Amino acid sequence: MNNSYNEKTHTLIKQLFNKFSPKAPGFAYIASFDRGVTYKGTVGLASIEKNLPITTKNIFNIASVSKQF
Repeated sequence: MNNSYNEKTHTLIKQLFNKFSPKAPGFAYIASFDRGVTYKGTVGLASIEKNLPITTKNIFNIASVSKQF
């Protein structure tokens, strides 16, 4: 991957996720390109009551949501 593209993409991702409050319910994200995982991170809390941040080790219960469209 081109270094200038890589740096620009990383900057855009950081700007996007900096808009979210670190004290709000959170989420994990991952961006993958030709060579596998390029960016991964978390934003916000896994537990508001316990003030526990989400980490890349958290396990999420998810389901397919694309079929509803």
